[in-house]
Amino acid sequence: MRLEQRPHAGAAALAPHRAQDDRVAAQGGVRQRVDPPTLASLAKLRGVHQIVVVDDGSTDETPALLDQAARHDGRLEIIRQPPSGIVPALQRGLTACRGAWIARLDADDLAHPARVERSLQWALRHRLDVVGTGVRCFPTQQIQAGLRRYERWQNSLVTPQAISAARFVESPLVHPSVLMNRAKVVAVGGYRDCGWPEDYDLWLRLLRAGAR
Repeated sequence: MRLEQRPHAGAAALAPHRAQDDRVAAQGGVRQRVDPPTLASLAKLRGVHQIVVVDDGSTDETPALLDQAARHDGRLEIIRQPPSGIVPALQRGLTACRGAWIARLDADDLAHPARVERSLQWALRHRLDVVGTGVRCFPTQQIQAGLRRYERWQNSLVTPQAISAARFVESPLVHPSVLMNRAKVVAVGGYRDCGWPEDYDLWLRLLRAGAR
């Protein structure tokens, strides 16, 4: 599944919104080839101080693409490791992020340039710990009916109350669309491998801990 994030709701450290404590970090992970449009999307993100990319043992042209991107964007920090899997890569990226807020993005996704800025504004205004955006899956002609239903359902969850109520139906947030308070994520143990989706596991622990 590939995602395009739209900033109507709310992969690294991002530019300060009001003060040093409001810096955001973008975190991404790569195992297979990183898409050049994804790198271009990251370069256009506004309000970002640091972009952490974890290269989880890629064996194609990804290292060269990342090095080239880093030469043109001083925010980009590349972590390379042997193939370890999604959870160790996420946890290592989380540790490397210095910002108080973390935005996620996968290697084949696209983000609206204003996604982080608007998500952070929304989080601070409404005192939220996690903000997700609306998403659109692509390429459209390859999206099956079940995923299309999930897309509509997920995009309909626009309040903390709706997200909490839907948490046992399916994952109520799309991981590559979220902006998260780093301290809250660390407080519940960060990412862990329990044999089921690591993002869904994180949402449930955050909600149980009282995060909004």
